[in-house]
Amino acid sequence: MSRHRPTRLVVPGLTVALLLPAAASAADRGPVTGGVLGLEPGGAVGRALDRHDVTIRPHDGATSSDGRIDVPSTHGYVGRVPVVYHQRDSGLALQSDDGEVTITGLRTKIGRRSEIRGRIDGGPRRLLFTVGATRLFNRSGSGVAQRSRINLRMTHAAARTLGRKLGIGRLRGGRFGKVTIIAQIGRAGAPTPTGPIAPTIPPPQTNPTRVSGTAEWGVKASFRRYIAGPIAHGSIAVGDGATQDPGGGTFRFPAVGESDTAAATDWRYGGSVTFDAHGGQLHMELRNPRIVVDAAGTRGTIFADVTSRSLSGGTTNVYENIAFATLDPTRGARTVTGATTTWSDVPVTLTAAGVPAFAEFYPAGQELDPVTFSLTREG
Repeated sequence: MSRHRPTRLVVPGLTVALLLPAAASAADRGPVTGGVLGLEPGGAVGRALDRHDVTIRPHDGATSSDGRIDVPSTHGYVGRVPVVYHQRDSGLALQSDDGEVTITGLRTKIGRRSEIRGRIDGGPRRLLFTVGATRLFNRSGSGVAQRSRINLRMTHAAARTLGRKLGIGRLRGGRFGKVTIIAQIGRAGAPTPTGPIAPTIPPPQTNPTRVSGTAEWGVKASFRRYIAGPIAHGSIAVGDGATQDPGGGTFRFPAVGESDTAAATDWRYGGSVTFDAHGGQLHMELRNPRIVVDAAGTRGTIFADVTSRSLSGGTTNVYENIAFATLDPTRGARTVTGATTTWSDVPVTLTAAGVPAFAEFYPAGQELDPVTFSLTREG
């Protein structure tokens, strides 16, 4: 039975007690251990595809029943903003007279802006769908968070790409049927396996200032060379707005927000970079880096959301907002030009908490690539 908390609505001369669903407690949160993403193609986009004789079927591990295609969920975390990853090679296959196009590598996020991102024909992960719900429902102790038959919309950009690849001309985004999300949660109250996070600077409060800028960081040059080399036979992919310099160079993460307090600055960047090697045995995806520097400019930390799997074990772990690396701003250079502040060539060192997040590839204290990061306050 769902838990509720009483809320009083006061009207002159009248007091009414309402029962509203209680917010998820710590007992309802934890790592995702399984579940499915159920897609029911339809709506305006589905009808347009049907008119062009495009068939939609499950792909590589996904299953179909009663018009719904179920893609297995593999990992993630159910918390204030649930993020669920689905079986990386499973998804949808769209077949036209000109060939087949796949949608795989799906990741679902439920929050203020709920979305499903994925890869079209194995390309970079990008925004594919928006989801018409802002939360999942669960019952205390049930071990399951879910939401059934939510409205699903395909973005115009994703639709255009599909139309071109399928050879059917212009395809407009819009309603794409319904989606059901079922996430099995691990041990009640189990935290995400982030290891001993001990940020040196507490995160300041968010401030709504509009910003632009980038964080330019290669993570580690020798690691990039190893991934792309003849031993690992791996790949590097960027997504969610991040880019990579030509020739396997550094990554650029776009600025998305900032906060200033008397104690520190907190600059937030978006985007993701994914490293895969050894046939998927080695995996690391780093997302949404945050760079926090104290007011004195003497110490700093890179926080990030990381999903990784090491060669020594087959388990995929999710690390949310982990203190991945420390900075030494005293060995970098800070410049201010108008509303733009830039830190250049700041040394970066892997933390102990970052070791498992980095797939146990390097020890604590390992020097990583220096980072250059800038931010312009636009008003």
